[in-house]
Amino acid sequence: MEQRRVWYELQALSETCHVPAGDLLRCVQEHGLPSQRNPNGFFVDRACFPRLFAILGKDLPRAFYAIPDNLKGGGPAWRTALRELYGEEFACPASLSPSQGELLRSLVFNLQPRVCLEIGCFVGASTLWIASALAELGQGHLHSVDLFGDKFPFGRYTYLYVPDAEQYIMRRLDQAGLLSRVTLHKGHSVAIGMAYAECVGEPLDFLFIDGDHTKEGCEADFRLYEPRLRPGGLLVLHDIVPGKCGWDGPRHVIDNVVRAQPERFDVLELPTAPKDYGMAVIRKKA
Repeated sequence: MEQRRVWYELQALSETCHVPAGDLLRCVQEHGLPSQRNPNGFFVDRACFPRLFAILGKDLPRAFYAIPDNLKGGGPAWRTALRELYGEEFACPASLSPSQGELLRSLVFNLQPRVCLEIGCFVGASTLWIASALAELGQGHLHSVDLFGDKFPFGRYTYLYVPDAEQYIMRRLDQAGLLSRVTLHKGHSVAIGMAYAECVGEPLDFLFIDGDHTKEGCEADFRLYEPRLRPGGLLVLHDIVPGKCGWDGPRHVIDNVVRAQPERFDVLELPTAPKDYGMAVIRKKA
């Protein structure tokens, strides 16, 4: 039986992936990709997206993170899962780099948390790093909050497209033997946060915020989830250097919310490699 087509309106697709509508239309028509026009606009079949974005990005150089020695060779299954994830062309620069992942894993391993939560996971690199530490500790659980769904290109990375990120992440977690350590919560972080008692319930020991990077979005996540963090718990913010990462939300939260309450928080800002997007480790004192 033929699979039902899912149609995306071209102008909305253009706004989502920041590719000019004219470029999308020209590519669709020149390559005969499935499309249709009706009184509501011009629509493109979702099934052709992998080919569409591959064509748009065919002349663009791909970037890949260098694989560190500790992910090479044999060892635990989670290393293989991460190594293969970092081999995907959509992993760089959108995913957490291996060095940043090692930092997350080390923080979790040393904190020995019981309940962890991350906001924003793209295709699951941070999820694997955190969950691998919990598995090695033999305790703890990670709640991962994301819209999941399709991951679309952004900026000049027009070849980047991941259909159904939730299924991709589940496959990598299964490969890594970490499914039992993670619960995925599909939805907007505000909606999940408003239903925290039903979705998570327990106080947090470790919180990683890497979702909406706008000032309003990042502050909303911080104010909604930080009260769930136990005193002595750690909160980590990613992408804290606006001049390099292109986002000002995490920097805004550090300067205007966290540092405005020195009696409640200790803050350590760290450079990260290979691109210094930076991370902040925040300890909740009270």
